[in-house]
Amino acid sequence: MVLTPWSSRPASSGAGATADTSLAEWETVIRVNLTGAFLAIKHALPALIASGGGAIVTVGSVASLVAAGRAASYDASKGGLLQFTRAVAVEYADAGIRANCVCPGIVKTPLATNSEELHGPVEPAKRQSRPVAPMSRRAEPEEIAALVAFLCYLRAQPTEDWSVRRGGL
Repeated sequence: MVLTPWSSRPASSGAGATADTSLAEWETVIRVNLTGAFLAIKHALPALIASGGGAIVTVGSVASLVAAGRAASYDASKGGLLQFTRAVAVEYADAGIRANCVCPGIVKTPLATNSEELHGPVEPAKRQSRPVAPMSRRAEPEEIAALVAFLCYLRAQPTEDWSVRRGGL
């Protein structure tokens, strides 16, 4: 059995600077990006265990690995998602369940476009301190989907607890 917990709503990028973020905005981002994955995985685990194992793939962000500095709520939710995925990988390895988190950079999606419209382009000084996509382009959603499919269907056991960042591991 394969589980890919995609939210029924798009990921939420947050409101911006911490001082400008309301508690309601913070909670919305955490609920969409972290609690949604928790609930999907929690309720799928009994079926995965009963079937003898499977694969769980969550979709984090480069913000899972390093703070983007544009919306602390987003960074916190995606960092939490990576740690949650790692915890599930450790907890359920003996049940034959693999859990991996894909952590892409900027992907050509409405979320990326909305983030730039809301927060503006990244300032050059901040851009230099962040991870750069080696090919200097946005990923296509199909490229991320192909990686998710690879992680779901790969039966080699060494794939538990990978966090895969676009551009390399």
